[in-house]
Amino acid sequence: MGEAQRAFEQHRLKGDWERRWSELLSDFQLHHPPCQQLTANQCFYALATLAYDVL
Repeated sequence: MGEAQRAFEQHRLKGDWERRWSELLSDFQLHHPPCQQLTANQCFYALATLAYDVL
């Protein structure tokens, strides 16, 4: 696999993750973190991700 092909594949994978994250934020209306503390927001988004995967 050439360097250009590898770069294209990496870019495509990054786009896939960005689309998934965008869907999660839109479906659950999570555009604004609910807490002031970083660890609380990390837990909140982790739980939202699990909920999204279950649905």
